[in-house]
Amino acid sequence: MSLIEVQQNSDITYRLYDYGRPRDLHLDAAVAVAHGGPHPAQWRKHVAPSGNAMLVEGPLFRLDQVAGAPAAEVAARYAGPLLAIPREGPVHVAGSEIAPGGCALARSLDEIDFAHYGLCLIAQPLN
Repeated sequence: MSLIEVQQNSDITYRLYDYGRPRDLHLDAAVAVAHGGPHPAQWRKHVAPSGNAMLVEGPLFRLDQVAGAPAAEVAARYAGPLLAIPREGPVHVAGSEIAPGGCALARSLDEIDFAHYGLCLIAQPLN
């Protein structure tokens, strides 16, 4: 299983747990703004562990899982700079190999060479 945290720019951080690091936690502030119920059904999605899938589409960013190179309809949505986050197999961005666990900023999809057997996340801000 892979866990990949996608963050948005924010001036607020409520740290609940910090893996033993010596940084302040913000338990009271976090609990004060937390909603204890399940998140809305439209935000729930089961994604196959391999294959292509649109994971997020707006309002602030888009995120897709691609197997091999992105299909034409996915590529058409990604004009301009984007992030490449390989999950299985490396990608090459501007000639540099990025292994699973890494992340790279590309100026465009044309700058990314996807492994035909690989699995990669691509992400892009919408604003």
